[in-house]
Amino acid sequence: LSLDWMQAHTDGPLWIGVWSGNLKAQKLYAAHGFEKAGDYQYPVGAWMDDEFIFRRG
Repeated sequence: LSLDWMQAHTDGPLWIGVWSGNLKAQKLYAAHGFEKAGDYQYPVGAWMDDEFIFRRG
């Protein structure tokens, strides 16, 4: 997995942002060791999407 390669070649944790409505991606990331670490809003045109920050390591 590329995630394993990235983890082996960095000194810190891996971070990824995911749209709060993308439950499949959240489950996939959790299955690969990511945990929810926070949230933020991301502008998409005139709309602000709720996003989650996931962390591994």
